[in-house]
Amino acid sequence: ALPLIAGYRLQRRLGSGGMAEVFLAEQISLSRQVAIKVLTTVRESSADLSVRFEREARTIARLEHPDIVGIYDVGRTGDGRLYYAMPHLPKGDLSQRDLRGRPQELLAVLRHVCHAIEYAHSQGVVHRDIKPENILFDASDNPRLADFGIAISSEHDQRMTMEGRTLGSSGYMSPEQARGLRLDGRADLYSLGVVLFELLTGDVPFHGPDSLSVALKHTQDPIPRLGTGLRHWQPVIDKALAKQPAQRFQTAREMLLAIEEAAQSERAANTTDMYAVAPARRGWRGSQSLPVTIGASIALLGSMGWLAWTLLRGMPDEAPDYFVASAPAAAEVAPQVPREEDTALVVKGAALSDEERERLLAEALGLIQQERLFQPDAGNAAAKLRTLVADKDADPGVEAAIAQLLSVVATRLDTAAAAAEWSEAAELFVAADAFATDTGNENAPAWQQLESQLVAAVAAPLEVALAAEDKAALPPLRAVVAALGERHGELQRMFDRISVFPDAGESMRDTGGPELVYVPARSGESQIEAGFAMMRDEVTVGEFDAFVRATSRPPSVCKGETGLRSILARADWRKPGFEQDSRHPVVCVSYNDAVAFANWLSARVRSRYRLPTAAEWKHAATTLAASGTVCVDGNVLDSGSLGKTIFSGKARTAHTCSDAARFTAPVGAYAQSALGLRDLGGNVAEWTASCAGGGEGSGESCARRVAIGRSFRSGTAESPVDHSTAQESAAGAVSTGFRLVREVGVR
Repeated sequence: ALPLIAGYRLQRRLGSGGMAEVFLAEQISLSRQVAIKVLTTVRESSADLSVRFEREARTIARLEHPDIVGIYDVGRTGDGRLYYAMPHLPKGDLSQRDLRGRPQELLAVLRHVCHAIEYAHSQGVVHRDIKPENILFDASDNPRLADFGIAISSEHDQRMTMEGRTLGSSGYMSPEQARGLRLDGRADLYSLGVVLFELLTGDVPFHGPDSLSVALKHTQDPIPRLGTGLRHWQPVIDKALAKQPAQRFQTAREMLLAIEEAAQSERAANTTDMYAVAPARRGWRGSQSLPVTIGASIALLGSMGWLAWTLLRGMPDEAPDYFVASAPAAAEVAPQVPREEDTALVVKGAALSDEERERLLAEALGLIQQERLFQPDAGNAAAKLRTLVADKDADPGVEAAIAQLLSVVATRLDTAAAAAEWSEAAELFVAADAFATDTGNENAPAWQQLESQLVAAVAAPLEVALAAEDKAALPPLRAVVAALGERHGELQRMFDRISVFPDAGESMRDTGGPELVYVPARSGESQIEAGFAMMRDEVTVGEFDAFVRATSRPPSVCKGETGLRSILARADWRKPGFEQDSRHPVVCVSYNDAVAFANWLSARVRSRYRLPTAAEWKHAATTLAASGTVCVDGNVLDSGSLGKTIFSGKARTAHTCSDAARFTAPVGAYAQSALGLRDLGGNVAEWTASCAGGGEGSGESCARRVAIGRSFRSGTAESPVDHSTAQESAAGAVSTGFRLVREVGVR
């Protein structure tokens, strides 16, 4: 049932989140539509509670600015619950808009936001939750800053936690906010810098498997570099995201001036050439979010949480059970229930005549036959049945009509699920769920079975995506998971587990470690058990030299393919028999040397590095791009480098092209794979953990290991992916090096 609030006529529920709901209502005295947010739990009132509530309400109410969403009214419902009345903003939020390559539109939005932040700061209020979901658009498409739900005022205590958690959104949180330190307006400017970064690139600067890891990256990790076409924005980003507040912009006005200068640059064209920034992790979120015709109102679900938090300061420990600190953003709230014709339900006791009931029931049945269940607005079956239920509790004819409507819903949901039309399924489910609740059928076996079937249908593609680490499967499922997730948390948890997988080819690096590239569990037609990060390049002479200097490891014997010692006397990794510098891949290193290097690196950077198995190496190499010219794809035995044959133990046919390298070439000199891995097509063969004759890493008892891939000695007979040799674990070879993989614990 809809709450009773004096002076308002509530029409329908727009959405819910956590412990609050938002309703569309008419303010009777002014005949205007408003959004009313109501806490869903009742608590005994007290004089202290009222004083705190009124004090904090005044903090928001005094922010009268055209670029800020304010509040119209604060009070209690008929059953004692706290509520807000605020504008109903129908055009969604910034997370649904893609402004990449559109600097003037970006500037227009951020100009409004900067003005709003500047004004709030002048009033002593810090927002603390600046993010795209809290930048809403009114009917005239003007952006307005919303959801001061966890704001702080300089007049009051600045304690940062509720139930032991730092308040705010971790993806946009300043380092000092993540640490729970005292804040000022420069924390908001940091968050706005993250928003700017996301608007430019389509992604936030830092990612992690959980909010804590993301917060730590904000405090510790270097600021990502923008691509070539966006580098004129780098000074703005660097200053906005400075770790120390004193090094940032000091006012919103100062930051706006810098944004205006960058936006007017002639180089503000759209680009996807990014370095150290992953390709947009979610695409643009607007293409994946739910329909947000109610976006502004839903995004305000968190605003009551701020008042709740401030009310709790100094109150008993059990007080947090009453309030919600934050609520889902607009893009994560289930789709709205379509607007209905009969929005003002008949109050029980104001009975319809028998003729009116018969007419409404007949019209409802006719609309069900036409499958006009919840739409169009001007007449639908659900609206008429709601009116009949509100008029009279028990009526077999109405109950049969409700069962018939839900049966049609079940058929349509099955059809939508079978066709993977998940957005349609989400909208239909949300509308039907609200209808079932309003008509007292939420616990009916037929409705619960229908819901269970939809949950199973959604779980199936999520399980497939989880096994494949396939984030590309998530956007179509986002709406239906949001619709079901409130009651079926397992779906949301599965969705979240998939969403934290790195993108295929994403650049990664541990502090003090080598550059890595993420290889997902599924790569084209190839699939393995779990994804991993692989070194972009082979281990170089310079990197191996640092290891030897640190460990004093003696050089290994260096042998040729025939098993004989190299004909070049005393060949080892320092002097393999040909010129190398620090940028060349190290050779003449044994499998045991490679394992020792991996252990040393693991201890140094505190992450587990190891050799790949042969299966993992082949899986990564399936993305090797074929240019059509083998000497472009890698360093191989070619017609211009006959000197390479000096090491050949058997006759080889050279490729007719020339790659300009007689022996090894510096790493990264050839075409990279689709994932960004370099030199997979040839330079040196690479050690794997696989034991020759079978087994993946079969312990120290394995005397011979698999080396895989083409090298500078490979002729026309060796394929780039499948060529492998069995080599003695304790000896090196002049054409064998290695690269490592790092496990990524995101499952």
